[in-house]
Amino acid sequence: MTLIQAIIIGLYHYVINCKYFVLTQGQFVLGKPLISGLMVGIILGRPIEGMIIGANINLIYMGFVDAGGIRSCDPTVAGTLGTALALASNAGPKEAIVLGSILGVVANFGYTAWMSLNSFFVPLSEKCALKGDFKGMQFWYIVPAQVLFYLIYGLTTTLACYFGAEPVANILNNLPAWVMNGFSAIAVVLPAVGICMNLKAIMNKYTISFFILGFICTIYFGMDMIVITILAIIAAFISIFGVGIPSRRE
Repeated sequence: MTLIQAIIIGLYHYVINCKYFVLTQGQFVLGKPLISGLMVGIILGRPIEGMIIGANINLIYMGFVDAGGIRSCDPTVAGTLGTALALASNAGPKEAIVLGSILGVVANFGYTAWMSLNSFFVPLSEKCALKGDFKGMQFWYIVPAQVLFYLIYGLTTTLACYFGAEPVANILNNLPAWVMNGFSAIAVVLPAVGICMNLKAIMNKYTISFFILGFICTIYFGMDMIVITILAIIAAFISIFGVGIPSRRE
């Protein structure tokens, strides 16, 4: 991995997490491991492999919910840095799943550190507010927080991508067979946990019928996943927006 590629991956990771890029749907779309894996793959010139690895990592975080200021893990780091290190070290999807789960948990400390350090800027912003200094208040609210945010999210990702690929590759190549077998077992269990979390969220009286319909289409009719996805999108539009259903006139 070149330094330029590592810098671009770091900037991409900063953008998808930055609150000021909410119009890009940041964490909700671009931050999903499936999408970020594809983007990292494009940056590294291996888009198909990046998408495959990102899709496998995405299974772990299917039921992830970021509620309030508290989170148990960081799927964006798992998607970007996990895919980058997996591709750079020529790791397979199984190793990438384990690597992504570890990075997601460890990186959560970075988010906690950023939130904690931002508290030091609040009194400075309040002093400017009491003086009626709007520009000063705006400066302390935006600039230091974003510089710190880039240092924690962007720069660390760049350094980890550039310097971490070789150590990760050496570790994976020197692991004994029993450890790799353990990784394979974990790689099977972790996606199941993510799928179960997602099922727990959607299993209610309003959505269970769609789940049963998808199950029937897959198991009994043997329909292709792409066809089922298109039908699901159509059903979602009809259910949410009433597309194609004429309004009743009194």
